[in-house]
Amino acid sequence: MVLALLEEAAAHEEISQGSFRAASSLILSAYTMSLRKAVFEGYAPDKLINYVQPQLEIIMNGLRASSD
Repeated sequence: MVLALLEEAAAHEEISQGSFRAASSLILSAYTMSLRKAVFEGYAPDKLINYVQPQLEIIMNGLRASSD
């Protein structure tokens, strides 16, 4: 599903074509770590968002930067 979203964004020229498999692995890793924080450390939803959002922005900025 993540690969399809990245491919659609590239088709609309929102991001550049790139290593979507690597990006999707990074996105999955960020969410996996967030899930671990929720389950084992009891992070509240707002704290989880604050934890994962910067990581996702780094990934997406990397895909956008390659299109410049």
